[in-house]
Amino acid sequence: MDPDMIKRILQKRFEIERVYLEAEDTYVSKQRQKNGGNRNTKYTEGWVEFTRKKDAKLAAMALNGQQIGGKKRNNKYREDTWNIRYLSGFKWFHLTEKLEYDRKMRNTRLKSEMSRANKELQHY
Repeated sequence: MDPDMIKRILQKRFEIERVYLEAEDTYVSKQRQKNGGNRNTKYTEGWVEFTRKKDAKLAAMALNGQQIGGKKRNNKYREDTWNIRYLSGFKWFHLTEKLEYDRKMRNTRLKSEMSRANKELQHY
């Protein structure tokens, strides 16, 4: 399911601002494709920002553990279930802050590995 589909489903009952979905690891997707799976992007988790706190609490209470539903014909998400939680005190910038921190940590680790490899190369 992609962000547009989630937005379309949830906007029938609630007002939504943003949707963010985290794609699965590239290693996992390449293995899936190698073993004959489809090439569509699969997502492991996601966040939805509601315009009102009341809508977020209601969505978490009403939809958690429920089937996504819809008509049986041509609906591949019919048997899937919602797993929705309300995170009190969580703001959208917390999500982007963590992603930025992870990106910076990866870059610093990469730089330290490169400098260590260069020192070894200069030693020999």
